[in-house]
Amino acid sequence: MKKSAIILGVFLFAACSDSEQVVSPDSEAYLENAEAKIQEIAARDFTEVTDTTGWKQDVEILQKGADHANNDSLWARYQLLSADLQAEVPGAALYAIRTYIHVADSLVGQDKGALALYCAAITFDTKLGDAPRAIQVLTRIMDEYPNSDYSREAEKYLNVLLFETEESLLEKIHQWENQE
Repeated sequence: MKKSAIILGVFLFAACSDSEQVVSPDSEAYLENAEAKIQEIAARDFTEVTDTTGWKQDVEILQKGADHANNDSLWARYQLLSADLQAEVPGAALYAIRTYIHVADSLVGQDKGALALYCAAITFDTKLGDAPRAIQVLTRIMDEYPNSDYSREAEKYLNVLLFETEESLLEKIHQWENQE
């Protein structure tokens, strides 16, 4: 009885459907069709892609611009990001500092160079607890980038490292709270 119901269902389905043959996913024909489709896709030549939107021309223009640029800002951005990630890995702070210094030495006189030095100073201080080296790097920022925002920030940070300790800052906060 079960077989006849299945056969009747298949017959009715076939009669009601289009002329397209419907193949069950469990059948051998389905697997053969799938295998044929995979081979058809694999045989296609994907080396020549049709440019319908003009993207190839955009890529060529951007590539020419990158080839003629004196410095690649993406390189600096990726290097700084890499160093930021290295600074967060336990035991990798020195690798981060090395990367920051490399960027700074490669981009002398540019804002990204000053940023890299500032990041190196912060890493020396916060990750390694090496305030004297942080002070050296902050002094380098103030010497090499005297009129920049980074120089002003470096000076503020330097003053904190030279004249303030956590106890003195806490003491000032308590005094301020008691005045109110």
